[in-house]
Amino acid sequence: MLFLPVIVAAWHFSTRLNRPWLPGVVLATGSVIFYAIWNPPLLLLLIGSIVVNYAIGAALGTTGRRGILLGAGIAANVVLLGVFKYAGFFADTFSGLSGIDWAVTGIALPLAISFFTFQQIAFLVDTYRGVVRENSLRRYFLFVSFFPQLIAGPIVRHDQVASQLGRNLSTGLTARNLAVGLTIIAFGLGKKVILADGIAGFVDPFYEEVASGYDPQFIESWLIAVGYSFQIYFDFSGYSDIAVGLATLFGIRLPVNFMNPYRSTNLIGFWRNWHITLSSFLRDYVYIPLGGNRRSLPRWYVNMFVVMLIGGLWHGAAWTFVVWGGLHGVGLSATHFLRKSGFGMAVPWIIGWLTTFVFVTVLWVFFRADSFDTAGRILGAMAGIGGAFGTLSPSGILNDLDQMKFFGEWIVLVVGLAGFFALIFPDTYQIMGRNYGLNPDGRSAKFAKWKINWRASMKYGVAVSALLVIGLAQLLLRVDSNQFIYFEF
Repeated sequence: MLFLPVIVAAWHFSTRLNRPWLPGVVLATGSVIFYAIWNPPLLLLLIGSIVVNYAIGAALGTTGRRGILLGAGIAANVVLLGVFKYAGFFADTFSGLSGIDWAVTGIALPLAISFFTFQQIAFLVDTYRGVVRENSLRRYFLFVSFFPQLIAGPIVRHDQVASQLGRNLSTGLTARNLAVGLTIIAFGLGKKVILADGIAGFVDPFYEEVASGYDPQFIESWLIAVGYSFQIYFDFSGYSDIAVGLATLFGIRLPVNFMNPYRSTNLIGFWRNWHITLSSFLRDYVYIPLGGNRRSLPRWYVNMFVVMLIGGLWHGAAWTFVVWGGLHGVGLSATHFLRKSGFGMAVPWIIGWLTTFVFVTVLWVFFRADSFDTAGRILGAMAGIGGAFGTLSPSGILNDLDQMKFFGEWIVLVVGLAGFFALIFPDTYQIMGRNYGLNPDGRSAKFAKWKINWRASMKYGVAVSALLVIGLAQLLLRVDSNQFIYFEF
């Protein structure tokens, strides 16, 4: 809790010493300390990765064999990620297929490796394409290690922030950046500790019980599935808001990572608004190089499927993540097929929204479950298998309610409240957009009437202060507060 005020104070003081290079060094040092708190030995891995990628990027501007060097650089990053994140996964898969024990143990997963690996691959490709050029190791080190975005994104591209890491860092803390930054942090903190953690109190025990043999019921399975849809959204978008708000304190504008994904009326719209920086990375550095939609129709669909498989595997070293990604690839292909056939244009928006939300919610079961057995039992209950179709009758519903362990007024209230904020209430960047270089209209949703446009005033100051106090109190007083879900990736 003391880290943030200390690093902000040290950085602000450094901007007053008339040393243009010093604020960046202070921030980079603070970022190194921030990472080292988690696992000091693995700090060397982060530093080594940064130095090697910078050297490759510098060589890409001078060597004649640029293609070979780029390939080697990408391969080195992929191998690094593969060894630390996927060695156990591939060993277990091989053992299962061959019957030979290839257990891999003792490899710790470095914090943020999935994020800083993709970030640096994008840098190498952009350098090769001539989009960016970096001639300062100090600035590149801060670009990768900048602590607000290091742990779980957004996945920042060099051309989005590099120019800010010199000019903007020298201004020091301003009243405007303090107000905007703390407001966005407060929104993110509220999303995490009030909504996401509140839902986690029901979701986590449910999945643990099912994994231990509990037979889930129809109604509670759907309620928990919808609850997890909101939990992961508020957990990850809450972290992204906190990252954006922290960066704003230092005068840095990070890219927005979420824009109302659950209000999308088709799967294409969902992926344009969910984890935007990952979606854009997969599009620009995997999908388009594979040929995008410029190939034949079957090849186009295969490209989408492959990209989503990679996206699923990026999230976690388990076949459940691969299936989750692959099914999203199938869904995207089907959505594009329906659009090309003209069918999608005739669907009322409410039907499109409901279909998209249900599809995404069902697939989150694979994402959350620790095994196919757990996922299958929950999905079976959601589908009415095992007699659950009988719950659609009055007697079946009463019997279902009597058997459920995870149903009550509190979970309905918490999930309903989360749904209100996810589907109706204006999101962070509809409220803050004009103060963050965006231009939203301030409206919350298609079926909502009000607008909220934040400005520096006593009214908003009191509201934000209250939200910060509640959020910090939850962090300090609750012993069961959960870490951010995407810290695992």
